[in-house]
Amino acid sequence: MEQKTEETLKNIINLLKVGITMENGQTRPFDIIDYMFISALSFDQLLEKASKHLDYFELLLLKRFIYDNVDMVPLKRCDIMEILNTYNEVNSKLDNSGIPIKGTGRLIEPEDKVKVMKFIVGNHIPLTMSTYQAAFRRLIIGGLDVQKVYYDEQIKIEEDPCYDFCKR
Repeated sequence: MEQKTEETLKNIINLLKVGITMENGQTRPFDIIDYMFISALSFDQLLEKASKHLDYFELLLLKRFIYDNVDMVPLKRCDIMEILNTYNEVNSKLDNSGIPIKGTGRLIEPEDKVKVMKFIVGNHIPLTMSTYQAAFRRLIIGGLDVQKVYYDEQIKIEEDPCYDFCKR
């Protein structure tokens, strides 16, 4: 058991260092969603075990990851409404000052955001701002397969009254 814990910790550290290779050959950073797919430990449990098996620098790297993802408060309806109503344009061209030029990039539609939320909830991952942002970053770079849901339960975000409100 102790050896498996150490192997899991070393795997997490390695993924934090080198990232995840996507199907297109590009590398993206290891994120909270990856962590939740490979470990069921809370951050407190992870740190307790890590302090016994990792060196100082590995522990520092792990603490930074935890600090960046510690927000595990579930999103409320008003948070979801704000996400759905927020204008998101990605990969826009930049002007000479480095400021994105509106209308030159890819617009992320509310339906895309709902697919991201369905991916999270459908994979038994808590829908928090940290998990949403990680999945959204994956969507932008093409590293999120929104069809990849690991169980059959239907998520009905579209039937939420706040979603209907946002579509008006």
